This record gives sequence, structure tokens and C-alpha cells, in this order.
Amino acid sequence: MRTYDIALLVGTLVARADAGSMAEPTSVAYELSVTTRSLVDQTNKGIKRFLRTLKTNAEADEERVFGVNLGFVDDFLESLSQSSQIRHMLNERTSAKDAYKVFKVDEVTDNILESAQWKQWASYIAKLNEKDPDESVAAAMTVAYGGDGVAQIVAKAMKNPNTKIAAEKLEDAQLTHWIKLDSNPAEIFKVLKLNEKTDDIFNSPQLGAWTSYLKKYNEKHPTKQVSEMSVFTKIYGEEDFVKLLASADDNTAVVKKFKDELVKRWLGEPTHPLNIFNNLKLNEAGDDLLANPVLTIWVKYMKAFNKEYPQAETTMIQTFTKSYGDEKLATMIQAATKVEETKDFAKNLQTAQFNQWMVDKKTPKDILGVLKLNSQTFTDNPSVDIWRVYNKAYTKEFPDAGFAFQP
Repeated sequence: MRTYDIALLVGTLVARADAGSMAEPTSVAYELSVTTRSLVDQTNKGIKRFLRTLKTNAEADEERVFGVNLGFVDDFLESLSQSSQIRHMLNERTSAKDAYKVFKVDEVTDNILESAQWKQWASYIAKLNEKDPDESVAAAMTVAYGGDGVAQIVAKAMKNPNTKIAAEKLEDAQLTHWIKLDSNPAEIFKVLKLNEKTDDIFNSPQLGAWTSYLKKYNEKHPTKQVSEMSVFTKIYGEEDFVKLLASADDNTAVVKKFKDELVKRWLGEPTHPLNIFNNLKLNEAGDDLLANPVLTIWVKYMKAFNKEYPQAETTMIQTFTKSYGDEKLATMIQAATKVEETKDFAKNLQTAQFNQWMVDKKTPKDILGVLKLNSQTFTDNPSVDIWRVYNKAYTKEFPDAGFAFQP
């Protein structure tokens, strides 16, 4: 099996890891993704040679991983090397999970990158691959915590000036590792569990890590650019992605950007607002239509469409009527006027519906038929309230109409 295939397998394992727990990697996958050579010989000579690699050169006297001072690690590993347990761990290439336990990193409850345990563990892992120590540590942390877990660790460490630099380098090393694997952005999206995270996803550290990776990926592949929107809609489907956007805080820059891009995408096709209305299944929302958060995105598109294509201009009432019909829409609007959250919107829509009826030259007598009202059912039918309001508006607009029926 090729190294790339094994490494890709590791990415798959990471994608399945829980953010709050450490995944159990296979020894082969861990070895090939994090290390590329043997650690030490079982002889004393091998152990001494390993320890000498920890000594700094003439230009520097401190060990560093992610820019973190690890100068104390020489003495630490010197003492550990006397332990047969540690020698065995080095020779067996102990998994990241077990190494975490040995160095007690799993007991750290606060900023991991600031702890002595992590610094000890990071130096240990880095020495397994001296060529790319930062990437080696990042890969091991990804196996231990999952890609989404590392993103959370980075976000927390970024807020602390003592660990900000280390956090930045950890994130960069993680992204570099994925870039070397040439991982598809959609796969990294899943590695970071963004396909599962719907709660405040647009403000999550995972999304920040993913957009950073996407930027690097597009720089590497200038002729096959991948957009954020294309991945979101591929993973969630357009309807669910719009629901996700609609339920998000509209004041965030990321959400506004996505909404603008979505509208631009629809305009580029172009798609008539009625088709988008149906695609988003707003034609199936029924009595909940006016309270449906997706409706706000559709209205945004309708306005943009009318501006871009004035010759095909449409209105909310025209679209709603085509989907629900006059009677059903009238009763939906009337019901919404009695709900505090939607009453103002509903009253405006009712006025718009009445105006449309007048434009269509529908008299109060016509609306009796639309609402299925007659002398026998007039007093018992709740739609009579709609008719009375329309009759009043019509009489005001056409005082000389002379309609005689006044129940």
C-alpha cells in the first residue's frame, strides 16, 4: 500500500474521532502518518545517539516546537531514558494516545499548549521525525483529538498571548500536512466535523480552520478553484444549507457573505423566484410560511431578481398565490395576523393581497366565491372576517361600486 493511501486512511480515522475524546489509531496508520523512521536502537549507543539529537547547536541553545521554548527537555528525556518502560515505548513507537497518558497531557484541563506536559510530549513526538517536527506534532495531535478538536485547542490558545504563536504554528502545520496529502476540501470539511456541527457553525473555530485550508488548497490548484458555497451545498444540499443560513445570526459577516453569494449564484443561472420558492419547499410550509426563517432569504433574492430583471418582476403575493391559491393564502395570512411575531408582516401582506384582488378587478361578491361564503355559512365560517375587511377596503377604494350585499 502506498504511503499516500495509508495517510489518507489516517485522515478518515480522524474524521470519525469525537472532538472531546482521543481516537484509537492503528499502529500502522499512526507510524506512517506521524513517523518515517526508527527511533533508536535497543543498544545504549542508540539511546545516547538519540539524546544527542536533543542538544542544541552553536546558533541556539533551546529546543523548540511551534516556537515554544523546550530547552528543559534534554534533562527530562535524559532521566526518562533510564526507564525500561520509556525505552520500550520508543522502540514500539507508542501511539499518540498512550504517549499522552505517559506524559499526563490527558490530565491538562486548561490551555494545553501552555502546559509542561504538552511541551514534554511535543518534544518527544518531534524527535520521531526531526525533518518535519511541527507537522509531526500536528499530525499526532490530530490523531489524538480529531481535526475538530485541534481546531478548538488552537482557538483557545490563540486568545492567550503566551501560546498565540504556538497555536498559529500548530494550525499552519496541520494545514500543511493536509496540503501535502492534497486532501479534497470536502473531506477536510468532514474531518473537522462541520458536516455535523449545525449549532453556531458560522462562528466556529472549525470553520475558521477549514476556510484557511481552502485558501491554501486553491493557491495550490489555481485552475480548479473550490468555493466555500460549493462545498456547503454539496455536503448539506441546497435546501438544508439555506435553512442553516436562515437560522444563523444575520449580523455576522460570514453569514451576510454567504447570503450574498447565494443570491448571486441564483441570479447567475438565472432562476425565477417562483422556482426558488418551490425548490426551498416554501410552497409546502403552509400556515408556518410567514414564520419560516428561510422566507427572508427568498425575499432577499426576489428583490435582487426584480432589480436585475425588471421585465420579469414579481411580488410576494403573486408568488404566494401561485403556490397556495387565493383562499388558502387568505386564511394563512389571517391566522398570522393573530400571532404576535408575525402580525405586522401579515397585515402588510393582507393589504398587498387586497390590492392585488382590486387590480384583478375582483369585487367583494367575487371574493364571496373565493372564500366559499354564502348566506347559509356566512355566520359560521371564520373566513367571514377576511371578507368584511376586504369589503371595507374595496368600498373605500370604489365608493360608487354599488355592491348591495351587506351581511
